[in-house]
Amino acid sequence: MATATSNADEEKAYGATAAVGSGMKALAGTIRDHTPSEGVFHAASVPLTKSLETGGCYLQEKGLGGMGKDITNLVRHNPILALFVGFGIGLVLAKITTSSYNHGH
Repeated sequence: MATATSNADEEKAYGATAAVGSGMKALAGTIRDHTPSEGVFHAASVPLTKSLETGGCYLQEKGLGGMGKDITNLVRHNPILALFVGFGIGLVLAKITTSSYNHGH
C-alpha cells in the first residue's frame, strides 16, 4: 500500500514538474511572439526566452529526480561554494523571518 502511494506521489510530482517545464516553454513563445524583432526589447527578450526554453526542457526531461542528482553532483564537486550558498540562503531566510516577526509584535 505504501509503495502504491509513493508511486502515485512520484507520478504527481513528475507531472507537475513537466507541467511547469511546459509552461516555461509556452511563456518563452509568448514573449517571443509579442516583442519587436529588433531594438532594446528584442535584445532583452532573446536571452530571457532562451533561458526559459532551456529550463523548461530541463524540467520536462529530467524532472525532480534529475534535479536532485545534478544538485548532489554540484555539491560534491564544489563543497565550499555549496557552503557559501547555504550560508547566504540562511541569512536571507533569517532576515525575512526576523523582519516579519518584528512587524508582528
